Amino acid sequence: MLVISRKPGQSFVISDNIVITIISIERDVVKVGIDASKDIRVLRSELVDRIKDSMKNSVFKEKDMNSLLKVLKDENKKL
Repeated sequence: MLVISRKPGQSFVISDNIVITIISIERDVVKVGIDASKDIRVLRSELVDRIKDSMKNSVFKEKDMNSLLKVLKDENKKL
């Protein structure tokens, strides 16, 4: 794991097309901005874990998983 120290307002770049910016740090909460093209899926890890747990007990097909991820991504944007 790469560990990078940044201050609010500072950024770092991943693969020339994803920019991560530290928006603010308040107590134990870090707000991060992610600038990436719309075709790059960005999900909180706890959502991915919930999806994986659901998949263990289901018979989803891969296309169903992609549809579910799209719904979760849309819900994540609303937050």
